[in-house]
Amino acid sequence: KADAKAKDEQKEVLDFLNFLADKNFMYLGFREYMISGSGRKAKVRLNQKSNLGLLRDSDRTVFEDYKNKNNFPPETAEFLARQDLLIVTKTNNRSSVHRSVHMDAIGVKKLDKEGRVIGLQLFIGLFTASAYSQSPKNIPLLRNKIKDVFSKSQLKLNSHDGKALESIFESYPRDELFQVSEENLLKTVMGILYLQKRPKVAFFVRTDIFKRYVSCLVFLPRELFTTAVRRQCQDIISRAFVGVPAAFFSQLGDSPLARVHLIIKIPSRQIPKIDPRKIEKEIAIVARPWEDKVASALAQVHDEATSLKLVER
Repeated sequence: KADAKAKDEQKEVLDFLNFLADKNFMYLGFREYMISGSGRKAKVRLNQKSNLGLLRDSDRTVFEDYKNKNNFPPETAEFLARQDLLIVTKTNNRSSVHRSVHMDAIGVKKLDKEGRVIGLQLFIGLFTASAYSQSPKNIPLLRNKIKDVFSKSQLKLNSHDGKALESIFESYPRDELFQVSEENLLKTVMGILYLQKRPKVAFFVRTDIFKRYVSCLVFLPRELFTTAVRRQCQDIISRAFVGVPAAFFSQLGDSPLARVHLIIKIPSRQIPKIDPRKIEKEIAIVARPWEDKVASALAQVHDEATSLKLVER
């Protein structure tokens, strides 16, 4: 069974690499790391002859992790120790071509005959528009992740909630789908599904595997969304994580909910424990219209009839 599962994973990784090569990824750089040892004791050496494109210069870093170090940091070593054959994440550098966003990094493990990790092949570049426009159900890696999460949701495919969940997957930030764990994705999409029945302020967070940033999804009733509220959301979340806003993406559609995707960089790589419900309450307070705040204040010092009259005035 283990062999069959390993073969299925290998096939999915190969299908994904073929998907990238089929005009779904703009390759901008490549390099290979040679690895000896395992886990936290893994030693890394750059294969100087492998450097291509933007990574032709060996001194150019993709992650701060690899700069002037002989060892991978603990987070990277843990990835090498896991059974995952491939990782999709973001680099620390923005692209100078196509569009000015943080470049995508795809790491593929190289194994020996005994299945030990002996190398890591790293591609950097950008997913193309076609990769974002396709349904995630048709994209290798994502299709299995979505299938597994849908199964764990215990919803029926043709039910009202099942169709709503499918729609959530289709509109979910594509970069997030590539990077989020199944456990985190299940928790988030079920939370979003609940919001569709009862729109309110909600906050979901994912921590980068290398602890460089946190990725946050903020939902709030559409009528409460303004640029000022988005900025206040950034300030609240940045303070909570002792971080710096790095990027934001807003989505306003026909849904009664507005969505803001915030990336908060963590310079210290020390991610504090936070209470998501506390952040939700803070966001709800700043998003609340001024008129509602005045009404609440009046209700605390006047009887109902008087406060209503004053509110109308």
